[in-house]
Amino acid sequence: MKWIDKMATTNLFSHWYQLAAWQQTALLCALGVASLSLPAQHYWQQWTQLAQLTEQQEMQQATLAHQQKILAALKEKADKHLLTPKLAGKLAAINQQIQQLAQSLHIEHSQWDFHQTALLTLHVQGYFDELSAFLTALLTENAGLALVEWQVQKRTESNNDSVLFSELLFQFNPEEK
Repeated sequence: MKWIDKMATTNLFSHWYQLAAWQQTALLCALGVASLSLPAQHYWQQWTQLAQLTEQQEMQQATLAHQQKILAALKEKADKHLLTPKLAGKLAAINQQIQQLAQSLHIEHSQWDFHQTALLTLHVQGYFDELSAFLTALLTENAGLALVEWQVQKRTESNNDSVLFSELLFQFNPEEK
């Protein structure tokens, strides 16, 4: 058995020495590339995963910062007694309803301002039918919410679709509900 192994090894080395120099170099390069491909593939997967996690973290931080701004504004208004717990509950319900109704739209900006009454500024992008259905449902379900101002711009997408960009200003009077 030892003699067969010795013969196989000797035969392999004699074959190696019979190869031309460029063939030996090419074979060594191929072995080197093959041995480095697994760590390179692992590195690429790790790098891709890190990029995805970084992007996800940035999105979560942006969402957190937005929510913290909303919370700070609500606390400020509550300190000034412009925002009562009852009104805050109604506004939270309206915000939730807006998110549910605007599934087919893209809300770019949403902000409540408190003056003598609560004002909601919305920047929405979408098609006319979706925007019309959104406004109809929102205003029908919230009697205290009134559309004060509506600015519309038509934007043409790359595939010749016409998308509307709307700036909406709502006034909320909770006594009317």
